[in-house]
Amino acid sequence: MSDFYKASNSFVKRVRARSADWFGRDYFGEIFQDTVFVIKERKKSLSLYAISSLLWEKLQDLLNVQGLKIESVGVWVGEVKEENFNPSLELMQLIAPHIRGRTMYLTERGSQIFVYGHNVLAQSVKKVTRDVSKNDIVLVRSFEGLPIGMAKILENPKKIRKMNDDEVFAKNLLDVGWYIRSGG
Repeated sequence: MSDFYKASNSFVKRVRARSADWFGRDYFGEIFQDTVFVIKERKKSLSLYAISSLLWEKLQDLLNVQGLKIESVGVWVGEVKEENFNPSLELMQLIAPHIRGRTMYLTERGSQIFVYGHNVLAQSVKKVTRDVSKNDIVLVRSFEGLPIGMAKILENPKKIRKMNDDEVFAKNLLDVGWYIRSGG
């Protein structure tokens, strides 16, 4: 029997609400059309995938083949662990083109440090959009404007220029270097 099963509407609704906390609003309707959300149970979490309804229909027989072990289907949306939703890098990359605000741009050096998993220092911040406040979760863009992760703002952005260069301005929550660091 397959480890994958279709997510309930109430589960998807909870994930969408938590995703809106991360990204500022619910983008699922814009990026996932005619999509089935599928769950795979892991040891300590649930992985959520988005797959086209047509492909999900075609995969049903394949998922039940004896001895066949499938680890992933569709686009990995994220994981749910102890009721907390953690978006995947893939979801961040899909949503990033739609985000207009809630963004922090880093310097070249700051971008390099961030993708190694480090927090954002005050000296690393090139620009923060006007709609960002303390405790917001924001999209982090490199000095070239590329989406490289998500961070939680720890200080009032209006006070950033008064901070010491080595003070932490934002906590790294997710970055594109994660895959390499995790051995993927």
